[in-house]
Amino acid sequence: MDRDSGMLNSGVLLINVRKWKNEKLDNKIKKLIGKRKSFIQGDQGILDEIFNGKFLVINPCFNAISSYFELNINDLKIFRKPHIFYNDELIKSAYNTPVVVHFTGTFMNNRPWYAGSSHPYKNKWLKQYKKIFKEEFEPVVHAKSISFYLYKLLPNKLAISILGFLQNNVRPIWFTLKD
Repeated sequence: MDRDSGMLNSGVLLINVRKWKNEKLDNKIKKLIGKRKSFIQGDQGILDEIFNGKFLVINPCFNAISSYFELNINDLKIFRKPHIFYNDELIKSAYNTPVVVHFTGTFMNNRPWYAGSSHPYKNKWLKQYKKIFKEEFEPVVHAKSISFYLYKLLPNKLAISILGFLQNNVRPIWFTLKD
């Protein structure tokens, strides 16, 4: 990928299937997977390499990720260190009036199906679960990560800086070594 290309989030995609087929993207994806053992961000990493920033970005209110609800905007920028990112007003809007809430995994492990979740949309998720499956949901006990404990134990700015460094510098090296 080009260093300055954006990264997509495959949680919400609108795909031009005709263009996908015409450009034989299935074959390109299979070829890329055949060359490597692992990808940072799994399917998203594969798509990022294939598209290399050549995609349109939707308003974040259509893909309000968990980090928007867990970190303030400044901490989010320190942690993610994005080259290209939404402006603060768009993030605030996604936080205040999300259309699609995407319960992404983060070091906080704050998905609504985990025991102890404090996600602001937890109760709506539980209500929808009950409506669809006609039963109460039994929360999943999920072990907290070392990153979670670092965040809770260290002063906020220090924790976010360390976790951001690990996320953006150490993690890519780890994936390269795994390959």
